[in-house]
Amino acid sequence: MSHEETRHSSEKKIVIKDVLPDYEKKIICAFIDSVRWQEAKLQPPHSYTVKQWSDDSAGFEGIVRMIRTFGHEENFYNETYIYLTLGDLKYWTMGAPIEETTVLNRADAGIHYGMSG
Repeated sequence: MSHEETRHSSEKKIVIKDVLPDYEKKIICAFIDSVRWQEAKLQPPHSYTVKQWSDDSAGFEGIVRMIRTFGHEENFYNETYIYLTLGDLKYWTMGAPIEETTVLNRADAGIHYGMSG
C-alpha cells in the first residue's frame, strides 16, 4: 500500500508516492511504536526520538535507511530533506550519514513549509 501526497510548485502540481513494501512498513511501525517520542520545544510543531533512547540502534539505523530509500524529497524553507509518510505522519532526519544520524523527527503529514529557490 502506498500513500499519495500532493505538493504544489510554481510550475506544476506533483503527486508523490511513498512506495513502502508491507514488510518494511511493519518493521517501521513496530519500531516507532516502541520508542519514546518527545514534543519539540521549538517551532514548527513536531516530535522527535533520539537513537540513544532506544535499545535497538541497528533498528534505528534501519528506519533511517528505509526513509532514505522509500521516502520523497520535500522542502523545508531553503533546505530539502527526505520524508517518509505513514498515515497522517511524516518522518525525516536532518541528512547526516546514516551511521551518524541520531535524531528521527515526525510531524503532521499535512504541514508543508516554503519552497527553496
